[in-house]
Amino acid sequence: MQNRSLGSELQSTMESVLRVHFVASHPARYSRKRLRDFVKNHLGPALKTSPYSINLKLMINDDQRFNLPHWADTILSDPETAQYVSGIAIHWYEDFVTPAHVLTLTHERHPDYFMLATEASAGYLPLEHKPIPGDWARAEQYVKDMIVVVQYMRNQRSVFQI
Repeated sequence: MQNRSLGSELQSTMESVLRVHFVASHPARYSRKRLRDFVKNHLGPALKTSPYSINLKLMINDDQRFNLPHWADTILSDPETAQYVSGIAIHWYEDFVTPAHVLTLTHERHPDYFMLATEASAGYLPLEHKPIPGDWARAEQYVKDMIVVVQYMRNQRSVFQI
């Protein structure tokens, strides 16, 4: 969260914990429809009336791109929910599973919403869990991801232009 007195816009994402798909016993597990309804009926109205969220930009997804475009389609196709959402947050941990063209497809379907890479890490897999000084392979992962994201998202508005 950034300081409003400095003129910065606040940005918030729907925390990943709201959609823990893979842990069946997790009590906060949300489907995309349940998340849509939560934003529409609870979070969105609360943020709209809060004096602390005047410049807040709410982003959905905040997870891997394998959720795209179907998460965005479900949430943003509902006008009552979409009015509260400004953008789509994306991680890149599992980019090797889903091709980058889903970024373009999602943007084409929802051009009024910015997409922002919010989280990335190299070395997150088991056996890779610690920093390795001088490991250029991890640096190459970051650079490759940046190039791919720029390539597929080059026609979008910058988050700073919103």
